[in-house]
Amino acid sequence: MKTLNIAAFDLGGSGGKVQLGSYDGRTLRQREILRFKNGTISIHKDQYWDFFGICHAFAQGLGKAAAECHGALSAVGATTFGHNIVLFDRAGRPYTPPYAVYPQRMDSAMAAVRAQISPLQ
Repeated sequence: MKTLNIAAFDLGGSGGKVQLGSYDGRTLRQREILRFKNGTISIHKDQYWDFFGICHAFAQGLGKAAAECHGALSAVGATTFGHNIVLFDRAGRPYTPPYAVYPQRMDSAMAAVRAQISPLQ
């Protein structure tokens, strides 16, 4: 059996890590590739996740994981603390970083999004 290599991203409220799992048909191995801090940034008195810092850490971790298995990654997975929404424009640029602490004005955000786009079928 060909060895399956899986890069796994775990993003928590204060930090994150990238791990590499390998399965050769008999043995499952796991090792930590990268650990990084996850924090917030303050813009106009609101707290946001450092979206670009998180993207940089994930890219760095993915590169290290791919190098460990000589580019033979079979899958990539991610899990996060909580749930956040980042809206992107047609060019792939985020409109705004995700809020770390949701202000009251965000309560109607999903209704506004649903009014603009149809749900996936």
